[in-house]
Amino acid sequence: MSRLRVLLVEDNPGDAFLVQELLEEAAPDAFALEHLTHLAPALERLQHEHDPWDVVLLDLSLPDAQGLDTVHRMRAAAPVLPLVVMSGLGDQGVALAAVKEGAQDYLVKGQVDGQGLAKALRYAVERARTQQLLTEQNRLLHAARKRSELLAALSDALHAARTPEQVAQTAASHVGPLLKADYMALVQQDGDTLVLIHVWGRLPEPFARTAEGGIPRSVPSVMWQVIDRGTALYTEDYLSLPQHLDLDLPAYGVALEPVRGSDGKVRAVLSAGRPKLHGPWLETERELMARAAATLGLALERAEMMARLEASNRALESRLALALESAGMVAWEWDLRHRQVMFSDTAEQVLGGQAVQTLLGERYREVVHPEDQADFDARLRAALEHGDEYRATFRVWHSERNDYLWVEHRGRVSRDARGRPLILSGIAHDITPYRLAEAALRESEARLRQINESQKRFVSDAAHELRAPLTAILGNLELMERFPQMPPAEREEALREMRQEARRMHRLVSDLLTLARGDGGVTVRNDPLPLGDVLLTAFEEARHLARGHDLRLGPLAQAQVLGDSDYLKQLALILLDNALKYTPPDGWVELELSVRDDKAEFRVRDNGPGIPTADLPRVFERFFRADASRSQDPGGSGLGLAIAKWIVEIHKGNIWLESELGHGTTAVVQLPLAKVSQASAR
Repeated sequence: MSRLRVLLVEDNPGDAFLVQELLEEAAPDAFALEHLTHLAPALERLQHEHDPWDVVLLDLSLPDAQGLDTVHRMRAAAPVLPLVVMSGLGDQGVALAAVKEGAQDYLVKGQVDGQGLAKALRYAVERARTQQLLTEQNRLLHAARKRSELLAALSDALHAARTPEQVAQTAASHVGPLLKADYMALVQQDGDTLVLIHVWGRLPEPFARTAEGGIPRSVPSVMWQVIDRGTALYTEDYLSLPQHLDLDLPAYGVALEPVRGSDGKVRAVLSAGRPKLHGPWLETERELMARAAATLGLALERAEMMARLEASNRALESRLALALESAGMVAWEWDLRHRQVMFSDTAEQVLGGQAVQTLLGERYREVVHPEDQADFDARLRAALEHGDEYRATFRVWHSERNDYLWVEHRGRVSRDARGRPLILSGIAHDITPYRLAEAALRESEARLRQINESQKRFVSDAAHELRAPLTAILGNLELMERFPQMPPAEREEALREMRQEARRMHRLVSDLLTLARGDGGVTVRNDPLPLGDVLLTAFEEARHLARGHDLRLGPLAQAQVLGDSDYLKQLALILLDNALKYTPPDGWVELELSVRDDKAEFRVRDNGPGIPTADLPRVFERFFRADASRSQDPGGSGLGLAIAKWIVEIHKGNIWLESELGHGTTAVVQLPLAKVSQASAR
């Protein structure tokens, strides 16, 4: 795995050295750190090099930049580069504002360890990648919606318009805004003259003068070039044309598409124009113009020759099927009078064979998700009763994929003279990938929020727990400094208390490191081992912890498990130590091991004061102590049961406490037995 390239922009040598040491300690050879003391050289590198770093760790107080200005300048130079900011305690408000301005995370100096720093850098890189993926998915979704709008417009033109003017108006009013066109015009051939039959928008003055009264073949014109050659011409193609041709519009970008009949002959020209500030014509825009021109060609021929309607429809269906296939869409039509449903050839590929056959039989409820049926019925009924447009999103069962698809439907209702619905037709689009991406993003954000809250709570609890022993140690040190001649007995008592608190801090820090390694995904051994031997070793070591207790060893069954003997021994010691701490000196603690079904189960019982039922669900939380136990203050870190739970979980087991006030507590651990083959058993 390649090392993560990190740029540290920090002018304080001590802070920079600390960052390097923390990263080396937390994840050796995982990060390649480069250190700069000023912002300017970093911006210079970003300007002249391609992707020099994977993530930036940026101090908000630099010699050449301060506060949010630091973030703004870095974002301007590298908008998508992951950014983690560092601040002092007094600048947390500025750090939070930096996150709102685009930084992935912030750290407070002096309040982060190596693991936290490494996690923050990896999280920043991962979040930036997620944001880039979401942006790309949104772009694809937007493009798909535009294609859907165009196809719906073309469907509208085919099913609603009956004259060339109506077809041109429908196509131009939908395609024109997508192209950012100032105008669209349809020029049709009438013998040896080109006649302007429809204009959408406002024609530029030179074009209007040329088209007024028609353009005879004797006049050199780019329109005749398109008709004669049968090829489209756009502004970028004009360099190859003779200079004496018309349409000398230096401020305009012009698009000309031939409009063909079913016989392939060019019968008209579809023209669109827009200011050149919109840039050159893109391939997708040329495709829109070509599709619009194809639709116009069919409509013109239908208006001129009704006898050739069937051939024209087949040509359109072929082109539309190709467009639908490339867009992953389905065209459908429901004849309400004859109770017939028709689909494009892409239907089975997109919706699945079973769904198509069911829909052809008008048995919609068999394939629509039960949770979506009410909304589906309501939208369909509303469209048929008093609407012209139909739009719905619901789930459909796809038999080949054995799962539901999210499908977006958009259609239009055609009515007779009395307003009764005759035909419902439209487009269906599989939007499942976008729905899954949205759900995954929401789940990821929720998980990140949960991790952040857990981390904040853990840091707060750790600081709280460390404050007490530090206060005691500092207080005794101050007393000894102020009263150097204090009596030996008092001095020894102060030293004893400091040693006790120092040991308490040592246990707490050790437990914190254990949990930190667990949070970081530490790898443990998975060796076959006799659990009884491990428990016996822990029992013997626990004898010196007993203070007059009756430490009993119950039956130890033969149980083979897979795991790490050191961690399992630590697990048993934690439970035994916990039981001894909270059991009076004249009480007893017992350890036993049994086998139940396919699990090894060991129990640690005591006859201590017990735990309130309300506290049992929380006993494995970090730093939590039940009220009845807290009053004894046994000096533990409050992390023992949390560590025990982690050890059990990495061994794929279960742990819980059974307790009743006044009747003692039992800790129960279940671990899966190792599967031993017959050969190894012999």
